[in-house]
Amino acid sequence: MSPVLRFARKHLRPYLPWYLAGTAALVLTNGIMASIPLVAAEGIDALPERAPVLRAALHVALLGGVVIAVRTASRLLFFTPGRFVEVALRRDLFEAVLRQREDFLGQFPTGDLVNRTNSDVGNVRMLAGFVALALLNAMTATATVGVQLARLDPWLAIWTLTTLCGATALSMMAVQRMLALVRKIQEAGSALADAALQAFQGVSALQAWQAEASIGAQVGAIAERWRALNQRRSQLRVAIGPMLGLSTAIGTFGLLWTADDRVANGSLTSGEIVAFVALVGTLASPLRSVSFVASLARQATASIERIEAILDAPVERPDLPNPTPAPTRPPTIQLRHLTFAWPGAPTPALSNLSIDIPAGATVGIVGPTGSGKSTLLQLLARRTEPPREQIFVDGADLAGIDLLGWRAATTFVPQKAFLFSESVRDNIALGRPVDVMAIAERAALHDDLASLANGLDTIVGEAGTMLSGGQRQRVALARGLAREPVLLVLDDVLSAVDATTERALLATLANAGQRPTTLIVSHRLSAVKDADLIVVLDQGRAVETGTHGALLARNGSYAELWRLQTTEAE
Repeated sequence: MSPVLRFARKHLRPYLPWYLAGTAALVLTNGIMASIPLVAAEGIDALPERAPVLRAALHVALLGGVVIAVRTASRLLFFTPGRFVEVALRRDLFEAVLRQREDFLGQFPTGDLVNRTNSDVGNVRMLAGFVALALLNAMTATATVGVQLARLDPWLAIWTLTTLCGATALSMMAVQRMLALVRKIQEAGSALADAALQAFQGVSALQAWQAEASIGAQVGAIAERWRALNQRRSQLRVAIGPMLGLSTAIGTFGLLWTADDRVANGSLTSGEIVAFVALVGTLASPLRSVSFVASLARQATASIERIEAILDAPVERPDLPNPTPAPTRPPTIQLRHLTFAWPGAPTPALSNLSIDIPAGATVGIVGPTGSGKSTLLQLLARRTEPPREQIFVDGADLAGIDLLGWRAATTFVPQKAFLFSESVRDNIALGRPVDVMAIAERAALHDDLASLANGLDTIVGEAGTMLSGGQRQRVALARGLAREPVLLVLDDVLSAVDATTERALLATLANAGQRPTTLIVSHRLSAVKDADLIVVLDQGRAVETGTHGALLARNGSYAELWRLQTTEAE
């Protein structure tokens, strides 16, 4: 089944009554439009008598008023479903993106996703509204006007319709040449949107490194390719446009060439000749739009395929169809010979890792860069799906626990958390009814709020640029604490805070009412020295485990790093 038919069955079928009513309005509109030249012909043939001419003029005016009303109704009946479909597609795309994992979204540049939700959805709206209207209008106009032309003179009708349809066929052949350009234009548009977005997001770095000219040249090259492709498409359109105008002129020339003989022998009147010319002009306009509409339809077909690539992408849900309920209290976690490798990586990020984490315990995870710390947290938070039968939560395989429930029960705070360009209050609450001030105090934000212009209502700027690094981390931490999680995963979120704030935060976490099972990754050992268990990773393996005192007594890599950091601090 073609993408257009599949799309129509899925998205347009509910609006079939709208399209049927719109088609009826189109038939009525074109029927009246085809009759107006004949009424005018009666008035012309009645000259110089005033009464018939006046009646014909009033009749034309009345028909014109009806056409305005019915034509407006036809457009509303066709365009409204297109708008409804546009809203539904944007909502479905947004929900589909939220359902996917980060590894899937990594396949698509941000600018490309933006282009699919804007440009591609706009093309589909045109297909559901304007394209459907124009095609049906061309068909009904050809039928109604063709009948009237045949009534006036069958042979001239055949001549005129042949030239018009021949020109339309030539236009369609030219449209075929646009097909290769359509997808290239969409791909170039996505690349341009992504390049512009990255430039806007990194404008401070560009200014600091004085890279405006080089980045501008790169974006300009992408924009130039997009412009050149659109120019080639415009040139094809320019070549297509005059074809129908020329065919109309040829038909009119043939009519006028034989007009004197037909008027002389009485087969046509002067008014009917005028009506014939008017009918040909009436038919030329909808046929002229067919080639343009065909190109829009091709664009929309490509857009449907790009949209379906997001909507129909399978969601990685190994917990279905019978997921285990997520825990409602701080869970115990067991790692059993956990081994995990990222796709394409030459060596595993984690290898044969076995750890027991009691319920409500705080576990510190330390180690050099690349030792697997962040990978372990990604697996525990299920931002990346863990291997089966290697991570257990309260005795149940983590991969089989209800994913949405696990997300609700878990708070993962990365080192570089994203903040929305809203107020501090909105970034913490995220629309939930919570005591934001109390949560801000738990995240050691109280003193910082006093220094901000509007306290909790201070707008943080794009991605939190109005806040310091430590403030951004604590706003993100407060957002996580607001959820009252049973598992709290902190990925080096204390790296940008001072020692005093660090101690206050750790004391808050330790004295929580229902203390969640907590995992803290940190390069500063002072952040994990009071943890119930400390795990030292190196090349994906647990080389040391124990409490702070036990690890110091062992005098291994942890003790050496502790002495080094203590000396630096002093």
